[in-house]
Amino acid sequence: MPIDRPSHEANRRSWNAVTGAHNSHKGDQAKFLRDGGTTLFTEELELLGDLHGKRLVHLQCTMW
Repeated sequence: MPIDRPSHEANRRSWNAVTGAHNSHKGDQAKFLRDGGTTLFTEELELLGDLHGKRLVHLQCTMW
């Protein structure tokens, strides 16, 4: 299915416009995570099991 370029561009601009507000409350999230913080829910941690020594990426948070 071909990409609808005008809709794709409008969607990109919309996301770019709200990103600042979305991230404004997060502070230094990299430091939070380096210091052992997690954004995973208890249920997710239980399903994943022992994560010691492993690295994770949330696939909905990747850039393309």
